[in-house]
Amino acid sequence: IEKYKDLKLVILKKNYRSTQEILDLARNTILIGSERLENKISGITKDLISGNSAIKSGNIINKEFETGFHEMVWIAKEVKKKIKDEKLEAKDITVIAPKHKILQEIAKVFDFFNIPVFYEKKKNVLEDKQIKEIITIFKFINTLNNVNKKEADEFLPEILSFSFLQVNSMDVWKISVKAYNEKKRWLEIMMEYEDEKIRNIAEFLIALGNKANDLTAEEIIDIITGVKSLKECAFNSPYKEYYFNKKKFDRQRSVYLDYLVSLHSFIDSIRQYKGHKTLSVNDIVDFVNLHQIHHIPLNVISEFNDKKRSVNLITAHGAKGLEFDTVFLMDCSDDLWMKNNNGRLSFPININLAPQKDSVDDKLRLFYVAMTRAKRNLYITNYKYNNKGQEKTRLRFLNFTNEKETKSSGQRPELTIKQNKSVKEIKSGQASFAKKEDLEDLIELKLRINNHIIQNANKKDLLKKLLKNYKLSVTHLNSFLNIERGGPQEFLEKQLLKFPQAQNKNSAYGSAVHNAFNIFYSEFKQKKKVLELNLFLKIFEDSLSRQRLNKNDFKEMLEKGQDELSFYYQKKKGLFNYNDYCELDFRSQGVNINGADITGKLDRIHINEKNKNIEVYDYKTGKPFERWDVSEAYGKIHSWEYKNQLVFYKLLVENSRDFGKYTVNTGILEFIRPESDNLVELSLSIQKEDLERLKKLIQIIYNKIQNLDFLSVESYSKDIKGIKNFEDDLLNENI
Repeated sequence: IEKYKDLKLVILKKNYRSTQEILDLARNTILIGSERLENKISGITKDLISGNSAIKSGNIINKEFETGFHEMVWIAKEVKKKIKDEKLEAKDITVIAPKHKILQEIAKVFDFFNIPVFYEKKKNVLEDKQIKEIITIFKFINTLNNVNKKEADEFLPEILSFSFLQVNSMDVWKISVKAYNEKKRWLEIMMEYEDEKIRNIAEFLIALGNKANDLTAEEIIDIITGVKSLKECAFNSPYKEYYFNKKKFDRQRSVYLDYLVSLHSFIDSIRQYKGHKTLSVNDIVDFVNLHQIHHIPLNVISEFNDKKRSVNLITAHGAKGLEFDTVFLMDCSDDLWMKNNNGRLSFPININLAPQKDSVDDKLRLFYVAMTRAKRNLYITNYKYNNKGQEKTRLRFLNFTNEKETKSSGQRPELTIKQNKSVKEIKSGQASFAKKEDLEDLIELKLRINNHIIQNANKKDLLKKLLKNYKLSVTHLNSFLNIERGGPQEFLEKQLLKFPQAQNKNSAYGSAVHNAFNIFYSEFKQKKKVLELNLFLKIFEDSLSRQRLNKNDFKEMLEKGQDELSFYYQKKKGLFNYNDYCELDFRSQGVNINGADITGKLDRIHINEKNKNIEVYDYKTGKPFERWDVSEAYGKIHSWEYKNQLVFYKLLVENSRDFGKYTVNTGILEFIRPESDNLVELSLSIQKEDLERLKKLIQIIYNKIQNLDFLSVESYSKDIKGIKNFEDDLLNENI
């Protein structure tokens, strides 16, 4: 203002969100502060006037309860009443608290009362119990191999206390005492221990340490989580079965998905740590130490439920810029709202600075923001005694009296605050109830909520984000149908939830071969000249190096690829056609079959413009077979999967936006691995009955997935006969 002259001061005084009563209450609160613009610039007044006549009048209600549990139960019941009796939409209600941990607790109470909630929390994955367990085992292995075997013992008490290992705490004490008395290492005591389970865990940890130099970090994670087993010992980690079992998915879905989000985030982060470099155990320890020493969180946003149909649970900081018909502002005590957060970022020792603390005015402004999120109804609640029976301090700037405030322009209208008149007293941390039955009812309700297994009425909403814009691929279709590998439940875990695990060497080899062909054809189309063999092999080697295989597997797959691709190149050199399309992605082609959105990526297609015909080619890196009717049980399932692929690709091409004018009569499998010094090609003339059958299966399976109906297939035989019976039951609507 001093620098610029002839300024016009514009004061925005109309508020179009809240009722006048809410604005007046917020004004009373903010006036307590001293660091306000009104005190710094002459002529400014911030008396806001409600400018939205369409807003109906509401209530401002203040209630004080005996305990936090009383407060949460009352809020839940009041919310339920507003949704049921007053027909208020859940999305128009929010609960605002100063801390995430409070929201996590009230979320359990809401779930008990069947109230859907949308809760978005930012959490540091490295602080998650399930991730810390993986990290601790990594640190143990790294110390065991690279530092000092005696120092590695320091991690064993913590490891033996991991929930998923389910070791009796008394055994941990016995091992500790015995190790001290006999001056032996913990691992030695564990190897000789009377309990076989303890001995097996010791063998597992030793074997894991021995394999650490040969395996990648991702393979070690697979062994720790129980996705893969160690041949060197009988013990298989129960981690995955403990945290990600079917019972937990069915009955505690939000917990299951929260664990999975953390695991995904951790593994994705370490994969990005050094680009495409294969990571070792030491790399993971360095990655974690880097974050922990410098207080760098590995944050991820975890979301529960459908926002459009749920009550919102948000922190005061997260409430900025939002608005709701009804706001419950809870835990309004000095202990929480006025507590200083110094932050975890520390300055170097040579810089004489300390993290800046929030002032009282900062706290006032935050509370002001929280209050003014409400359009009509504002509930301000607090409780008197914490879990230890200690009395809490009421929020210092809340003064619910009907005193009039004198203003230069007149007098402010009185604020009518509905106070709770039935608060029972608590003395010395123990409740004093008018009736014994009241205490018994409270204890029973608290026990029921604490023991409550999540039965969210809208628990399907927890998976809705996974199905947003979902398109069915033939890989997903085969996974759903292939009961030999687990069927619908396996599809859910591996394809939909994508439980993270390292690639095995064969799938990595297949990915590298496909990528090499894609680059090869791209260069061929651009230059109209076939690449030299050495360049083709170099492309393959680069592609394989990006798959993060361990040294032994990389060497094996590199030699395999060099042999097979060299043979393929020599046999096909004069047959490559630069007009062919490779790695053709149909995700944006808008293919829909009887209401089911489908997609896929075709390895290669050859177009015959004269006949308006397309031949579809699919590369196979597995064992070749020369006819569709194979005798081996394993081959029968492969034959069934491959046939589904080619029929599916016909549907993709003929129903696509860009290629719908063409017809696909033939699909061809091209096996990269030679058989008796020859390359095998297996073609399929696609029949109408196969096409119609697959179209119906696509529609049925797509709908099953959309409805989250992942059927049990335990009654079917785990072979091609069982798969066909499962298909028939789906087609005949028997399941």
